[in-house]
Amino acid sequence: MRVVGRGQTSESSQAPGLIELATALEQRLERLVPEPGARGEALDGRPIERGRSLAERPPDGDGEAILGTDERGQLDGHAILPRKLSTWAVALPNTSGTHHPYRGPATRARRVHIIYATHATSTDNLAGVASGHADPNLAPRGVEECAERRARWADRQLDLVVASDLLRARRTAELAFEGCDIPIRIDPRLRECDYGDLNGAPKAEVDRLRPSRVAEPFPGGESYEAVAARVRDLLDDLSAEYPRGTALLIGHHAPYVALEHLARGVPLADALAAATGDYWQPEWEYDYGD
Repeated sequence: MRVVGRGQTSESSQAPGLIELATALEQRLERLVPEPGARGEALDGRPIERGRSLAERPPDGDGEAILGTDERGQLDGHAILPRKLSTWAVALPNTSGTHHPYRGPATRARRVHIIYATHATSTDNLAGVASGHADPNLAPRGVEECAERRARWADRQLDLVVASDLLRARRTAELAFEGCDIPIRIDPRLRECDYGDLNGAPKAEVDRLRPSRVAEPFPGGESYEAVAARVRDLLDDLSAEYPRGTALLIGHHAPYVALEHLARGVPLADALAAATGDYWQPEWEYDYGD
């Protein structure tokens, strides 16, 4: 008996009635797997093409069809049953002894892929200054780095670029994507942590205080919890606006800490502690959403 999934098969004679049920289900699924290059029809009567998941199509009927195919022609388990079948919960046995029941219709995925990068080198970076909400420009070295980033990102399939409104991040986005047709959105929710009275203070001084500012704000500024809250708000908006899309975010140290917490589940204090020394890399990637 073939298990509905990614190419797994198994045999079972220990579950009377399941074979008949699986056979009937497979006969209905066969309508969803057309020959390469051909068009097929889903259970709800809408056309599909081989290689495209049904979950990618906007709903225009009473539910979505069961299981499309991926780029290899294998069954794609990200779509959901039409509502008339959604009360079934079928567990088909497999040789591993693990059952994978279908538990009714799932919500449409609202997951966005995030590529995150910090801004190119600023004049404050070279001077050993913690800018916070101060607004220095890029150093000449940073401008050169933008050309390198432009080459690195040229082949990335991006739906959107979002940059902090602080000049060093905004200029990084503008220079790296100059002449490209990818939309650039400027969003203050990607700002660096507001160090308040310490904006523009020596970096070493701010570094000493960071561990105590997870929940407690910097004097006259904000806490890392506050940063995480505004970054979460941005990510929620992006996952709703670009489900299964890819967004490149250009920001600062604090939003990176927030992403480690929000997208990877790292406790905020641990993420902050880890983001010191040689933590930096050209970019990080995350998946965020339901």
